[in-house]
Amino acid sequence: MNDKENLNTNNLSENGKSQDYGNAVTQNKNVFIMKNEKGEQVECEVMMTIASDEFNSNYMIYTDHTMTDDGNINTYASHYDPTGKSLDLNPVTTDEEWNMIESVLASAQKQIIRESMNGQEENN
Repeated sequence: MNDKENLNTNNLSENGKSQDYGNAVTQNKNVFIMKNEKGEQVECEVMMTIASDEFNSNYMIYTDHTMTDDGNINTYASHYDPTGKSLDLNPVTTDEEWNMIESVLASAQKQIIRESMNGQEENN
């Protein structure tokens, strides 16, 4: 899956907030296994990380590659520890943090679209 497909969404989850799936088990740098609310293991892929000086926090944006009813890829955001000392993913709780995350995702999506369009022009 390429970055354009991962970021081709305007929502961060079905209800607009991250879902806390409990402890995550890291398999490699971009893929990890976590348990969902039913206790089932779900493979997730890290799309990007964000380090915010404003909120003094680090965020992981990830997907489980499931789709919303309107055809977007479900995308989630959680606080995480970039040192790896803790594998817990904690929910994003403030509207200000969500606004920042949504802004970063929108900027990344625009950049990917621009790069894709430039690549198509070069191939023509």
